[in-house]
Amino acid sequence: MMDGITTTKIKRQHVERLAGIYVRQSTYYQVRVNTASTQVQYDLFARAVSFGWPRERVTIYDGDLAVRGSVPSERQSFGQLVSDVGLGRLGIIVAFDATRLARNNADWHRLLDMCSICDTLVADLDGVYDLSLYNDRLLLGLKGTMSEAEHHLIRARMVAGMEKKAESGELRKRLPVGLDYDDEGLVQLHPDETIRHAVEMVFVKFRELGTAHQVYRHLQSQNLLLPVRRYSWSKVEWQAPSYLAVLYILRNPRYAGAYVYGRTKQVRTVDTEGKIHIGQATVPPSEWKVVIKDHHAGYISWVEFEENQCKLQENTLMRPRSEASAVLRGGRGLLQGLMRCGVCGRRMYVCYPATGDSVRYSCAKKSGVVEGQGVCQSIGGTRLERAVVEAFLEAVQPASMEIAVAAVDELERSEDAVLQQLEDQRQEARYQAERARRQYDAVEPENRKVARTLETTWNERLARVTEIEERIERYRGQRPTPITSDEKERLLRLGMEVRAIWDAPTTSTRDKKQLLRAVFEAVFVRMERETRQACLTLAWQGGATTEIKVQMPRVGEHSVMDDNELVDEVRRMAEYFTDKQIARSLVARGVRTASGLPFSVERVGAFRRRHDIAMCVPQPVAAGEPVYTARDAARELGVSLVTVLRWLKEGFLVGDQVVPYAPWQIRLPDSVRLKTAPQAPPGWLPIRQAARVLGVSSRTVLHWVQSGDIEAMLGGVGRRRGIRVNVADRSSARQRELFEEVTN
Repeated sequence: MMDGITTTKIKRQHVERLAGIYVRQSTYYQVRVNTASTQVQYDLFARAVSFGWPRERVTIYDGDLAVRGSVPSERQSFGQLVSDVGLGRLGIIVAFDATRLARNNADWHRLLDMCSICDTLVADLDGVYDLSLYNDRLLLGLKGTMSEAEHHLIRARMVAGMEKKAESGELRKRLPVGLDYDDEGLVQLHPDETIRHAVEMVFVKFRELGTAHQVYRHLQSQNLLLPVRRYSWSKVEWQAPSYLAVLYILRNPRYAGAYVYGRTKQVRTVDTEGKIHIGQATVPPSEWKVVIKDHHAGYISWVEFEENQCKLQENTLMRPRSEASAVLRGGRGLLQGLMRCGVCGRRMYVCYPATGDSVRYSCAKKSGVVEGQGVCQSIGGTRLERAVVEAFLEAVQPASMEIAVAAVDELERSEDAVLQQLEDQRQEARYQAERARRQYDAVEPENRKVARTLETTWNERLARVTEIEERIERYRGQRPTPITSDEKERLLRLGMEVRAIWDAPTTSTRDKKQLLRAVFEAVFVRMERETRQACLTLAWQGGATTEIKVQMPRVGEHSVMDDNELVDEVRRMAEYFTDKQIARSLVARGVRTASGLPFSVERVGAFRRRHDIAMCVPQPVAAGEPVYTARDAARELGVSLVTVLRWLKEGFLVGDQVVPYAPWQIRLPDSVRLKTAPQAPPGWLPIRQAARVLGVSSRTVLHWVQSGDIEAMLGGVGRRRGIRVNVADRSSARQRELFEEVTN
């Protein structure tokens, strides 16, 4: 029943419009757990009907369930309600508590002004309010102010209580996968060995590889899965590894046995459209409110956790230009990430010229490149790398036997860890399959719908077991057989040949970088411009240092890093070619002078004279056997240069090169000239016509031509020029055999 005041406030023009009921819960947890509160708000439908509104004219705005009220832009239903008020569609707004319509005074008073202008009533459990009346407007204004103050006080008390509880480590927070609470509420390692082994694998591989991306690639290459727990109450699931999942494990201090509170903070931002967004921002470790070390058992120590964070910070690309990245990357620079400037101490960049195989290390200190004032140091790196490698090989030579044994043992341990994780996954899959079988056996046969569903689940679990077992078998098949004691002794003897292993083609640049990083902590370089000597300070792992000096080439001295090899090549080419041809060959190979300039005719001449290399003297050509370059052969045969190079590659023409990229020496016997005549003899047809005559496909005829089973030549003129095939002559035994096969 409505009282008299309420009856006088609700007029006919109000009832002729719609009645709106606003329903909202702040979080998904409240919607899922506090169902009674949600139902009470839906029951306001009956209250609107009791006010005199027909049931069909009552509209419920419930799109803001599980939506925070502190961000108006996220409350779509509230925005629709305000829009309907402004359009004059609503006669009354019914809510459980009128102050819950808005969470701040700005939105609250804006809604009151809109209702006052459009003559829309507001009703809650305390009564009906007409915003055109001063007393009702004053009352709702006071209630909104008190509600905001109450919300602030409650939140402040809750946050203070949480922080007080967190100071002693008693505040229960969501644990990452791999950790769990026991019956007494204490944090412990997860009782499932499969989950523990998977988490341990991430830390072991990061300790070995040094980057999160390499750990992710290893897990992906081995088809290993990582456990995840999407919510604190959800069960652990297994999914394919991702880079973010690996990074989350490495950056979480809970795995180091520490209790941490205040790693993130809430931030409010406004976008270009004026919408307010609330998000989480990461707080630096120095600003964490609570850090309790050794709070519970962890997978790593706190010292190792801090070292891991330093590695991750060094590996990131989001760093100032004044400091190069230390992460091991692709490229031929062996000292990438290790080379530091001896003047300012910053890590040096690696520069690769567009041509050639040279390497250059440059330092860009903050007052240099960043401010456009030049660089601190920029030094060619080939000689520096050679000196560091020599120091490395000399240092590891006495300990090469122990290094070889440790490498074999580490490889076997790594393979055992991967196999152990696969075995854990198979055991878990078998348990799930057996569980599905028991559920299927327990259902009554008459309940066919449930039985079919359980049978499908059982089959999926069995397929999962089969898949993991096949992966284990494939891994065991690819895994090398463990070496015996005799093989280990031979390996130890081989370990003495460290230099041969370093120079082996199977040793990649990445492997060499990892070996240098295992021995050196940093390499500092300082250039003495007067003597053109580079002073290297080798900082070894463990704290020891060694100083060596490397003589760098002087400005204007036309030499390269490996003089002996270049001298031999120029000496061989000078017997046949001019300085211009030699310079063209060196430029094509990317070989440059010490100052980084390409070789020219003058520089080649200066290089010859400095190394006492005689100039090319034309040799008499034997009668009947002229030698042509590739361009001369193309003009002689009337074809393009590309065609001559293709024929050399396919073996149609015979030619030699003194060194790679040197001019070709091609001979053109009469047999080759006959096969490139302008007019093909009778019986020589194009490939397509030959295919139709022989009754085979064009691809088959082309295959015969490429394999040499059928005679072919290049005939015709202009666009008609192409391969001609001899389909008339069967004098060749192989051709006769092919034609007989086609005829039969």
